[in-house]
Amino acid sequence: MDSSNQKSTKEAYIKSIGFLEQARKGLQSTQDVVRSHRESLATHYQGRDGVAFGQVIDTWLEEVDRIMNTCIAMENTLGESMQRDEHVQESNFQAVVSSGGGLTGFGQGVTNVAPSASSTADSTYGALVP
Repeated sequence: MDSSNQKSTKEAYIKSIGFLEQARKGLQSTQDVVRSHRESLATHYQGRDGVAFGQVIDTWLEEVDRIMNTCIAMENTLGESMQRDEHVQESNFQAVVSSGGGLTGFGQGVTNVAPSASSTADSTYGALVP
């Protein structure tokens, strides 16, 4: 992976984490407003209807808490993935540098075991000549 791909991958992680943070902050802000309105309505809206309304709001607030916790978990997972990817890329880069650039798919040096082109051509031509 070239450095521009590495950079764009890291940028994608950072943007994704940022979007999740924005969403979580927006949820928190809305939740704060709903709590505030709930408190002011609780003093004016009483009886069975008021209790039922309060329970609906409490259920909504709990669901928002669950969603925000999911956002936090996703932010953490993306952050950990970004760090792992950076570590793997750095390790791969160091392996290539250490090997002098001659790695196979298994990490071993590449050895040229094919016969030279001239000896192959000579033997092929020699077999055709009567």
